Amino acid sequence: MKALGFQVGNAETIFIKDIDKNAMLVIERKKIKKYDRTEIGKMELLSVKIQYSFYKAMYKKQTGKMLARYYVYYEGGEALALLAKVRNVLKWQEGRRYYKK
Repeated sequence: MKALGFQVGNAETIFIKDIDKNAMLVIERKKIKKYDRTEIGKMELLSVKIQYSFYKAMYKKQTGKMLARYYVYYEGGEALALLAKVRNVLKWQEGRRYYKK
């Protein structure tokens, strides 16, 4: 994530990249744990799955603090598919910047 320009948040569960004065790209990592009850009633961990969400958060221009809206690019998937989506979005962002100038 650092190679793509993201700042690493707490315990590598959130990654943030500022793309504008009032907008940022955010990647969140979540651990999903599945449990099942054994025959004697104890909870047993069956599996741990890591899922990622990738979205763009935009804030109000006046304050720069209140969340105005967000756009979800990718949700609930795995790391390889997430990286492909992040690279595509970053490439699209660079293209937009190039044509705006």
